[in-house]
Amino acid sequence: MNANRCALVFLAAFAVATCAPDDATSPPEPDALLGIDPGIDLGLGGGATTIPNAQPTNTHIVVFDTTNFVPLNFVATVLGLGGTVTRILEGAGLASVSGLTDSAADLLGALLGVESVTRDVRINWLPNDRAASLTSAPAGTPSPSAVPWWSQQWGLQRIQADGAWAAGVTGSGIEVGVIDTGIDYGHQELIGVVDLNRSRSYVNEAVPAGDHPVMDLHFHGTHVAGIVAAQAYRISGVAPHVRLVGLKVLSAGGQGTFEALIFALNDAGDMGLDLANLSLSALLPRNNAEVRALTKAVKRATGFAESRGVVVVAAAGNAARSLDDQSVVATPCEQATLCVTATGPKLQQNFDQPAWYTNFGDLVIDLAAPGGNFDPNSGAWQI
Repeated sequence: MNANRCALVFLAAFAVATCAPDDATSPPEPDALLGIDPGIDLGLGGGATTIPNAQPTNTHIVVFDTTNFVPLNFVATVLGLGGTVTRILEGAGLASVSGLTDSAADLLGALLGVESVTRDVRINWLPNDRAASLTSAPAGTPSPSAVPWWSQQWGLQRIQADGAWAAGVTGSGIEVGVIDTGIDYGHQELIGVVDLNRSRSYVNEAVPAGDHPVMDLHFHGTHVAGIVAAQAYRISGVAPHVRLVGLKVLSAGGQGTFEALIFALNDAGDMGLDLANLSLSALLPRNNAEVRALTKAVKRATGFAESRGVVVVAAAGNAARSLDDQSVVATPCEQATLCVTATGPKLQQNFDQPAWYTNFGDLVIDLAAPGGNFDPNSGAWQI
């Protein structure tokens, strides 16, 4: 692994940790951050789900018995059952199928070589639902003297990013996939940074006329992209010379499906990206067949990406919960190469303490990186 790529593993850790809730008035209750109650069991009957705030889709996720193998007559069987094969991810041992009834899905699940057939759901993966108004301006260069707000970027100072830049580690030649709400590639900090030819959207969402489908209509993906590669118009990213590929899996409201997530992970592997960043999370009940099937699909897609050299880095989540509690599974954190928790200052002191909102747990967390903290005295976030 070259020096740039090795150093940028920490870059991605920093990016996922920094995406903290940003309510400017008071910290929300931890359970409200996810929009999902991790203690409620799922229902498997009738194609419905009892995950709060979740919506069943017309898609089923198929997990085959093994990778690199598609059961004989799989496509013909799907067609005969009235469905359509959306996509087969042979390397990950997965497929996406639309148009099946629940009884037809049960029949497909009995096909030799099929491990599970599970209805996909659309859930909320982000702590807040708000849009951002962004503008455009020229890009800058990476060095503390060229970053107008360097004095306020305590996180970069904490990881000694300026020392890495001085040593020539700025991300040159590294490609990072931002799996999120898209990227506002016209933002002043990101002009010329995003590879639009390879960026993709997996979300059925209209964007303004003339915009690439990967355009961010939320704000979160652009926030993440800026943490990675902002061009010092006002702030600097950790590695301003990386190339970003936007992989849009979440809508303007922060919702997305498992299908979109596994497609993006699979494509990150097909494209040979160096890193894939997932600053999104959900807590789901572990002891449930539907959850086990969907999270196994995420694990399969992650494994395929890793087999192609991608380091998959995911956020631990913002529910202030111990992930050592094995009644829940944190996804995609637990399926990723690295799961990252957040640190944050209190009154600009004790910079390495856990952020108040971050999930934690020795059994799951791999790294901690600067994120942020809510300052109750000022009523503002320190990020």
